[in-house]
Amino acid sequence: MAVEPITLFSRIADPALVATKLRELVPGVKIDGPDRTWQNAVVTVGSWWRKRTLTFTHDPEYYSEPSWSEQKDGMRAYFSRFPRSDNQSRVLMLISTFRFSLGTLFAPDFDPSSPW
Repeated sequence: MAVEPITLFSRIADPALVATKLRELVPGVKIDGPDRTWQNAVVTVGSWWRKRTLTFTHDPEYYSEPSWSEQKDGMRAYFSRFPRSDNQSRVLMLISTFRFSLGTLFAPDFDPSSPW
């Protein structure tokens, strides 16, 4: 069964810092381009017969206007449908502070029951 990709959101838009941190955490990471404009950062783990990759994707157009405001409006509409709670207004306010995003891709597809 395919797993939905995960998108990470942040209030700080700094792709160069992400590249630096990935290199610190995973010295073998493969980043395709200059730190400020990279598009894919591939982390590989496991032995050759059980190799897995986690790819972080970066697309500045995704978090640029005018589509970024539309994306955040969509998130607010989605979370507004949840049952009311004490934290709902905080979540809706947090969405308005997002300035950056990264996508993730797993290969082979992530299996939560796997020991890897």
